[in-house]
Amino acid sequence: MLVKKIISVLAAGLLLSGMLTACGETETAETTGDTAADTAQNVEAVPVILTEGQTAKFKIVRAEDANDAVVDAAIDFRKSLTELTGVNFEFGTDWTKKGTEVDETQPEILLGVTNRAASQAAAGELNAIQYRIDAVGNKIVICGINQMSMEAAVEHVFKNNMITLDANGCFVFSGFPVTAEVQFGDGQVPTYLYGNVEVFESSGGTYVMKATDTTADQYREYLGYLEAAGFTLYTDNQIKDNLFATYVSDQLQVNAYYIAPNNTARVIWEPRGVLPILEADNKYEEKTTTTLTSINLETVKVNEGASHVIRLADGTFFIVDGGFADDNGVEAEKLYEVLVKQTPEGEKPVIAAWFMSHCHGDHIGTFNDFAIRYHDKTVVESFIYNFPKDEEIAASDSPYMLDDSLPRYTMFRKVIADYYSDVPVIKPHTGNVIYVKNMKMEILGTLEDCYPMSIVNYGMNYSTTLFKSTIEGQTMLWLGDLQTNAGMLAIEQFGDYLQSDMMQVGHHGYGGSGFVELYQTIDPTYVIWPVCWGDFFSTSGSDYNQWFLNSEKVKHVMVSGFGTNTITLPYESEEGIQKYPDRRWKNPEYWD
Repeated sequence: MLVKKIISVLAAGLLLSGMLTACGETETAETTGDTAADTAQNVEAVPVILTEGQTAKFKIVRAEDANDAVVDAAIDFRKSLTELTGVNFEFGTDWTKKGTEVDETQPEILLGVTNRAASQAAAGELNAIQYRIDAVGNKIVICGINQMSMEAAVEHVFKNNMITLDANGCFVFSGFPVTAEVQFGDGQVPTYLYGNVEVFESSGGTYVMKATDTTADQYREYLGYLEAAGFTLYTDNQIKDNLFATYVSDQLQVNAYYIAPNNTARVIWEPRGVLPILEADNKYEEKTTTTLTSINLETVKVNEGASHVIRLADGTFFIVDGGFADDNGVEAEKLYEVLVKQTPEGEKPVIAAWFMSHCHGDHIGTFNDFAIRYHDKTVVESFIYNFPKDEEIAASDSPYMLDDSLPRYTMFRKVIADYYSDVPVIKPHTGNVIYVKNMKMEILGTLEDCYPMSIVNYGMNYSTTLFKSTIEGQTMLWLGDLQTNAGMLAIEQFGDYLQSDMMQVGHHGYGGSGFVELYQTIDPTYVIWPVCWGDFFSTSGSDYNQWFLNSEKVKHVMVSGFGTNTITLPYESEEGIQKYPDRRWKNPEYWD
C-alpha cells in the first residue's frame, strides 16, 4: 500500500512513525497505554458470530470503485482475519447488475463506503478523521471515508481484540458500536492522502512530501488533518489559483501549498524556527528615500557574481548576495563603503536582512569576507536563505563548495557560527510572504519545488530561491542564478504573475533559449544585469539577452560591470538615457 510504504520510510527518520494510532470506546489506558479518544460513549451490543467451525458466516465486501488505498485496506483486513481465525472468508465487491436492486439480505462485512444501506448511513455521519465500527442487522460495518480513517478502523478491530474465540469454539465480533477519531501523535505530520505521494529529505532537518494528481479540495481537506494533528494556522496566502498555508506546533512548522496548473501539493516540514514576520507586526519609521545599488563586479580574482543593496525607508538595508570573496578584500570593502555612505554619519550600518539566492561562491563569498572584516562595524538583524544538504552538494557540479577556502559554503557556516550565531535565520519556502520594512518579498520558487530533481541532476544553480519584491508599489523579479528548467517551472506555476516592473537578469546572462519565454512573461520596463563588462559583450548577442536589449518596452538596462550604480525606488528613468552600454568603457583600476 502506498501510504504504508511512505510510513515505513518516514519511520526511519522523518518524524512520522506511529502516524495513525486510533482509540475507541473499548480501548483503555491499561490496554493501549493511551487515553481513549472516542467521540461518543456507546453501549456495547451482543456479539455477532462470524464462524462456525471452519465455515465463515460472512462475506467481506468493498466498493467496486474503491481506490487503491481502500482495496489495500480490505486485503489487509481479510489477510489479518484469515490469520486470526484460520477460516477462509469469501471476498468481493458491492457490484450489482444494472437494473437490479442491492441485495441487503446477505451477511456481509462492509469495508469502506459501499452501496449497502448500513455503510451509507455510517459514512453520512462521519467527518474526515472519524471512523465507525458497528453491526446493523446482518451487516458488519467497518467504515472510514478516506484512506487514513479506513486504515485506522481496520487497525482498531485487531488492536482492540474485537474478534475473539468464544466458549463454543466460534469466532465472534464484539465491542461495537464504536465511533472514534484518528489519533495523531503530538506534533506529527499526517500523510497526504491523495494522488501519488513521494517523500524527499531536503536540508537542515527539512522534509518534502509531494503529491501529484490531487485537487484543491483534497488539499483543503489535508489542512483539516493538520489542524486535527494539533497544528495551528500561522498565515495563509493565495496567488492566482495557487494556495499556500503555514502551520505551527510547539516543535514543528509546516508549509503546505497547492499548485493548480500542475495539480500538485507539497507539504514541507522542519523543526520550528524563525517565522516570517506578519504584515501587522511589520513596524518601522520612515526616515529616508529607498534606493537600490548594484555594485560593480570586477575584482582582482574573479569577474563575476551579484551584489545588490537596497536601502529601506527606515535607513536599514536589505542585501541580495554580495559577490565573490576577493583575496585582498576588495569586494567586502566596496560593500562596506556603500553601506557607510548611505548611513547617517556616526551610526553603524544596520542590515535588516541579508538574502542569499544560493550558495555558489560568487554569491556568498563576499559575505564570508565581510563577516570576518566588518562584523563588529555593522549590525545584521536577520538572514534569509534555503540551501541544499551537503550530500547533494557533494554529488553536484559544485562539490568544491564544501572545501574550507574563503568563498565556500563551509566558510559561510563557520562565519555564521563565529559571528552571527544569535541572528535569526528565515528559511524561505514557496508561497511565503516576508516583510522587511517597506519591502514585501514573495517567494515564488525554491529547491523544494524541483524534487525529485535536484542539484545532483541539474547543478547548484537549480537551488536558486526566486522571489518578487514590491517596494513603493514597484515590483521586481529577482532571478538569482535561475536556469532554464526552474524558469519553465516558474512559468508553469505562476504564469503572468511573474510580470514585474523590473527584472534581475538570470544567471548573469548565461541562461538558455528558454529564457526568451521567461523574459517575455516577466515583461519588464527596467533590467538589472549583474555581469562584468567583458561578459556583457560576449553574451549580449544571445537570443535571450537580445530579447530585452531590443524590447521596445525596456527603457534602461543597468549593467553592473560598468560601475556601481544607485537608483531611487520607485525608479523612473530620465528622458533620453542611454538604454545600455554600447562600447568598452575604461577598465576599473583594480582589474588585473
